[in-house]
Amino acid sequence: MSAGKASWLIGVLFIASFSFAQKNKTQLQKERQQNLQRIQETEKILDETSKEKKSSIGELTALNKRIEQQESLISSTKGEINLLDTDLREDNQIIDALEQDVTNLKEVMGVYEERAVKYGIPFLRYDSLDICLEGKYFKDNSHLNAKGAYLYSTIFANDILNKTAIYRP
Repeated sequence: MSAGKASWLIGVLFIASFSFAQKNKTQLQKERQQNLQRIQETEKILDETSKEKKSSIGELTALNKRIEQQESLISSTKGEINLLDTDLREDNQIIDALEQDVTNLKEVMGVYEERAVKYGIPFLRYDSLDICLEGKYFKDNSHLNAKGAYLYSTIFANDILNKTAIYRP
């Protein structure tokens, strides 16, 4: 190969490599800009994800708190149900005892009425009067108030004076 051809070949290669280097440099700058843009987009996505993560963590914390409150409500409701069950059992025991008292009272009153008739003894019974069924005449379960006492005394006195109702079944 001659020196001219070799120079020419070296010049072409030099220009080609310079052109290739320029192309690579331009391409690398373009790729650099694209990469910087991608990095910015990725950072933006990461920032949004971080905000969503914080929001999601906040929602999760709120949901956990809500679950705790609902569990607490369920627990206190169960406690109320247990208390109501206890009250109901006690009330049923009281009702049973009162029913037994009524049964016993009926038996006792039956014996009194039977003996009164058998021996001709006046038996005054006022438990079926209207005033006995109205709470406004009582100060408690078994004692009349002043108005009830006055009304009862009037009925009793009239019955004694008039001898109209010696026996009231």
